[in-house]
Amino acid sequence: TIIDTLPMSRQWDPGAVPTNEHPYGDNTLDAYAKRQGALDSAHNERHLGLEDSHIMLVAMKHHLAALKAQRKGPWGPAGWRRRQVLRS
Repeated sequence: TIIDTLPMSRQWDPGAVPTNEHPYGDNTLDAYAKRQGALDSAHNERHLGLEDSHIMLVAMKHHLAALKAQRKGPWGPAGWRRRQVLRS
């Protein structure tokens, strides 16, 4: 199974909202992982392949757990339809 986490993080992460500084949202792995507590702010993502995959999956795990606790994202009012698309 291949999971493309980029559309999920763009859709549900407020840090991915476009700003003047980041017109497409700050959705780099480094920024996203730090916002989700998967990467300490004192460290930087270093483009190390498998380690980066681990960081991304931990970040997504933290993000999904927070969304579930808040009943947002796939657990929100329109979430069921989105979950079906993600499973496809």
